[in-house]
Amino acid sequence: MTRRDYSSPLPGRRRRRLNNAAIYVLCLLLPVLAMQSSLAQPQAPFVQVYSGPRALDGSPAVETGSEARDSTAQLAAAILEKAGVGFEISIIPWSRAIQALQSTENVLVYSMIRHPDREALYEWIGLIEPVETWLYSFRGKLQPPPADLNEARMHRIGLARRSAADDYLRSLGFEHLVYLGDANRAPMMLERDRIDLGAFTVNEVKGMEQRFGLEPGLLEPLVRLDPISTGTWFVMSKATDPELVARIRSAYEELFAAGVVAEIMTGSP
Repeated sequence: MTRRDYSSPLPGRRRRRLNNAAIYVLCLLLPVLAMQSSLAQPQAPFVQVYSGPRALDGSPAVETGSEARDSTAQLAAAILEKAGVGFEISIIPWSRAIQALQSTENVLVYSMIRHPDREALYEWIGLIEPVETWLYSFRGKLQPPPADLNEARMHRIGLARRSAADDYLRSLGFEHLVYLGDANRAPMMLERDRIDLGAFTVNEVKGMEQRFGLEPGLLEPLVRLDPISTGTWFVMSKATDPELVARIRSAYEELFAAGVVAEIMTGSP
């Protein structure tokens, strides 16, 4: 019987076949190994940020679908970057933002006026700024002007659908509410006699004066809406993971304590 010497090198052709087979198997395994490595690394959560076309911080309002550049959008970006969260900011109709907030996880919305009826609906992340809400009209348009809500009840009031003013006035049984597709165009609606009053914040009116070149004081505050003269907030959907909510709230609190919130909102260090 002939003994085979297994210590001798393999024939060249067979060695090449084995090498090729090893390379082939390695090529098959590489994507699997890469996928396992990717899965092993935790993915950063992603948050969809929505706001409406109204600008409650006093800057000129932006159009639906345009890029958000106001100070509140800058603050939202700073908070989410601090939290290590991926995000995208979109300007959409306010009613759609509210719908997403109430039905979808990982949604953050600004600027939400805080009100007791809204307290249990959302996760309240942090205060943006205090706010005063009034019923406005052009100076001298209504004679006599309404002195209180009871007198305002008979007038046509322009506002944004599902806004704090909408929720509040409907809860009081107001019927002559006129929903504006773009609440920032209220001055034109007042001028054309389509509405008698508009529900706006003080800062919102400042933005309208800039946008339309209105004489300061032409839009006159007549009736203060006390229950919704509180503050604007960042809020998140209740469906969001509580750990993510806590992470973003903590990032806000750190920036607030460091003075960054005030710096961004006032535009000065």
